[in-house]
Amino acid sequence: MLEVLSAVTGESIAVFEDEEIADASAKALKLRLAETVGVSRFRLRLLQDNCPLDDDQTLAMQVVQLVILEFLPPDTEQDQVIGVACEENDDTLLEQQLNKPRSPNFQDADQITPLYAASSRGSLKCVLLLLEAGANKDQGATNHGSTPLFTAALHGHLEVVRFLVESGANKDQGRTDTGATPLHVAAHQGHLEVVRFLVESGANKDQGTTNHGSTPLFLAAGEGHLEVVRLLVEAGANKDQCQTDDGATPLFVAALQGHLEVVRFLVESGANKDQGLIDTGSTPLYVATHQGHLEVVQFLGGAR
Repeated sequence: MLEVLSAVTGESIAVFEDEEIADASAKALKLRLAETVGVSRFRLRLLQDNCPLDDDQTLAMQVVQLVILEFLPPDTEQDQVIGVACEENDDTLLEQQLNKPRSPNFQDADQITPLYAASSRGSLKCVLLLLEAGANKDQGATNHGSTPLFTAALHGHLEVVRFLVESGANKDQGRTDTGATPLHVAAHQGHLEVVRFLVESGANKDQGTTNHGSTPLFLAAGEGHLEVVRLLVEAGANKDQCQTDDGATPLFVAALQGHLEVVRFLVESGANKDQGLIDTGSTPLYVATHQGHLEVVQFLGGAR
């Protein structure tokens, strides 16, 4: 039997039977205790006879003491080390820093957090460590409000997106400047599997940006990402939802850019061919004609 006592008060915190901790390491015990005390393992120290136990040390004693540490004060140089570890997916270096313990919730000179940096680079191992250490999943960059999930979606890092969502990150939190969400940016960049995962996870398919009212479908149509357009439409996205500033629809912007296959798919899916702009009334056929997109003009003209 192993008993864990508070090194401060001497009270019993947890008791484990031998079979529960057979050949367990100090790190494994800290993981178990983190659930009990509600503090990440990085802030826990195990002692025996007032000597700290290394994480890889096998437990063979009957009583150990537990100390809960506060984070060290902010340190610019050490914060830079954490940033480098996140950018390079160096989980060994990051774990060393977190074990000091250092807080995962700070912003660097560029106003981004370690979790944001790791998510942007697709550094999954570092993302896992930072979340375990208590990193704020939804803390955005101060200047534009992009979240870790937003930047992971922007760069197409599916596994990071998946883990952040499954860890409870807000799927529909938009940037503070434009209101663009992770689904918006994944659709705009054509990251099909990221779009699929976000849609299947319940992300809002018809949420418009705050600056123009653009939907994920509108952005995908404007870039000619046919498979993303198909996925969104088949998932129930509103084919005719227009921008709030000028009334442009997904079909209108696809015709404007000359994306024939997207135009064809939207029309065959029932999009309104005659819905025009708010101010001029210009239709998809008109704008395709004006831009000289002959094949789009021929298709729209024949579809009337």
